[in-house]
Amino acid sequence: MAKDCLAAGIATQEACDTFHASHMTSVKPVVPEQPNTSKQSPSHGMPSGVKPDTTKPASLLSRDCLDAGLKTQADCDALHAAEKRREKVPPAIPGPASIAKPEAPARALAKDCIAAGLKSQADCDALLMMEKAKRKAPSAASASTAPSSQPTPSAKAPPLAPDCIAAGIKTEADCTAYELAKPKSSTPPDRTGPAAGLPTTQLKEVVPVLPKGVTPAQVAPLLDSAKQGKLGPAGGQAAARAPATPPPPPPPSDRSAQAAIHPIAPSSVGKQAGTPIATTNKAGLVKLPADVTIVKQTIINNVTNNITKNVTNNVTNNVTNTTAPQPIVQQPSPPPNPIGLSIGVVLQIGNGQLFVDSSGRDQFRIADRDRDRTTYEQLPMQRYRETIYRPDGVRIVTIYDRDGDILRRSRFEPDGQQIVLADYDYHDDPDLGRWRDPGDDLPPLQLQISVADYVLDADQADEAQIQLCLSRPPVEPLRRLYSISEVERSARLRDIMPRVELGDLTFDTGSSALGSDQIAELSSVAKAMLALLQKNPAETFLIEGHTDAVGSDASNLVLSDDRAASVAQILTQAYHIPPENLATQGYGDHFLKIQTDGPERLNRRVVIRRITPLITPAG
Repeated sequence: MAKDCLAAGIATQEACDTFHASHMTSVKPVVPEQPNTSKQSPSHGMPSGVKPDTTKPASLLSRDCLDAGLKTQADCDALHAAEKRREKVPPAIPGPASIAKPEAPARALAKDCIAAGLKSQADCDALLMMEKAKRKAPSAASASTAPSSQPTPSAKAPPLAPDCIAAGIKTEADCTAYELAKPKSSTPPDRTGPAAGLPTTQLKEVVPVLPKGVTPAQVAPLLDSAKQGKLGPAGGQAAARAPATPPPPPPPSDRSAQAAIHPIAPSSVGKQAGTPIATTNKAGLVKLPADVTIVKQTIINNVTNNITKNVTNNVTNNVTNTTAPQPIVQQPSPPPNPIGLSIGVVLQIGNGQLFVDSSGRDQFRIADRDRDRTTYEQLPMQRYRETIYRPDGVRIVTIYDRDGDILRRSRFEPDGQQIVLADYDYHDDPDLGRWRDPGDDLPPLQLQISVADYVLDADQADEAQIQLCLSRPPVEPLRRLYSISEVERSARLRDIMPRVELGDLTFDTGSSALGSDQIAELSSVAKAMLALLQKNPAETFLIEGHTDAVGSDASNLVLSDDRAASVAQILTQAYHIPPENLATQGYGDHFLKIQTDGPERLNRRVVIRRITPLITPAG
C-alpha cells in the first residue's frame, strides 16, 4: 500500500485507491515554468501524423506508480486501468477465516504478472516464486549426475516386519534394532499374511541379528524336514518331491484339522485283562525292530532329577523370589525297567538316522518312586500296560507296543473320569513292529501362515503371545492320528505344529543341569502352558532339546535328551505342570539354526510344541 495511504490511516487498498482518485482531482501536479496544458489537445501544434511524446519525467508520475516502481507514464496508465477494472468487481463478503485473520493489503502487480495476464496477487506471487526457483536450480545435466543424499533401496530387499512398517521404518537394519529395543507387549501382535511371500523351501530360520562371522548363507531352512533333507540319508525322502496339488488353506481349529479322520471312540486302556509282570523282571520284553541297531548304550546318572531343590510354594505366581542357587541334590539313577524300556540309548534306524531312545524316562519322570506305585502287565498282541498309582487316587495308564512305542496314555481321576492324552489306533497299522517315518507319505509342507505365527522366540514374548502361539492349530489338515513315538521320530510330523523357542536357558558346557536362577526364564512359558491346560487338561507338549555341532553325534543326542528332561522336570516341580502332559526328546545337532561345526549359542536351545491334535481326537 502507498505510503500516503498508510500515513492517512487507511487500512485497505480499495480505500487507498479512492483516496488517490479524490486527491488527483483536487490537487494538480505543480510544473515549474510550464504552461497549463491540461485543456489542450495532446496533438495541438504538432505536425499531422506525428504522435505526441507522452513520456513524463519520473517525478511527474503519480504517487502510486512511483510506489509500484514504475518508470514510464504508459506503465502508470496500465496500472490505473487495471485498478479501475478491479474496482468494478463487487467486493467479496469476508468469511470467518478472513475475519479471524485479515488478508494482507493488495499490492500493485509486477510488470511480469501484468504481461502474463494475471489478475490476482496470489497468482503473481506464485509466478515470481517459480521464476526465482528456476534461477537458483542447477541445470538438468548437473542434477542428473549429482550424488543422491539418500540411498536407493535394493529391489530384492526382504519385506520388513509389519511392526516396522507401521512405525515408518525404511531399512532392515533399523527394523532389527527397533524389534530388539521394543518393549514386550501384553497384547499379541497382529501378524497375518502368507509365510513371507516365499516358497516354503526358501524360508529361513528367524535370526534377527547374525552372530559375528556368520553369513546369511549359513542360516538354516525354517522347517526341520527341510534341514533333514540337507543332512543326507535321514529317512525323509518326501522333502525332495514336489507337491502334486496346491495346498489347502490352514485349518482354523484342531477339530477342522481332523475332519478327514474317521472318528473312533477312545478305548478304555485300563479294562482289558492282562498278565502281571514282576517288577524284578530283567528279561527285557521290549524288542527293537529288525532294522534298528544300538550304536551307543549309556548309563545316565543323576539326569532326570538333576535340578536344584530350592523351589518355594509360591514359585508359580512369583518366580523372582528364588534364593541363590543351591547345591544340586544327587539322586540315584533309575532302576532297570521291568519290560526293558531304554534311557539314553542311541539307535541307528536303517542305514542313516541316529536317534536317542529314552522311552523308559517317561515312567521315571511321571512316577514319584518314593510316593507312587507302578505295575506292569502283558496284554495280547505283544503289548504292555504300565499303571502308575498316586496316593490321591489318580492313575496314569500307558500302553506300549512290542518295540516300546507309546500307543495310548490316559489319566483317570479319582471319580473315574478318563482324560485321553494319546490314542493311537494301531489295529490297522501295517507298519506295526517296524520304525518307518509316516512323514514319507506326505508331500513337502507348504506353510500357509506367516513365519511370525509359526515360530516364536519366547525370550522376546510375553505370556499372552506364547499362549497364542502354542494354541494355534495344525498348519495343514491331518490324514490320521499318530503315536507319540512317531511324532518324536518324524521331523515332517513335528513341522505340522507351530513352535516356541527358548534360547536364553544357560547350561554348563557338557551338562544338563539348570541352576535355580534359570527357573525364572521358564516363567512365561509355564504360565502359558498352565492356561492351556486349564481349558483342556488333555493337552500334550513335546519338549525338544538341541545342541550345537561340537562333539560327537551320539554324545550330542544324549546331552540334548537330558536337557529336555531337565526342563520338563522344572516345569513339573516348580510350576506344577503334570508330568504326564509332557513328552521329551533330544535331537542333538541334527536341526541346527546356524549351519556351522563350531560352537554357536543359537544352536543350543529348547523347543516346545503342542502336539495334542497329532495324537488325540479333538474334543
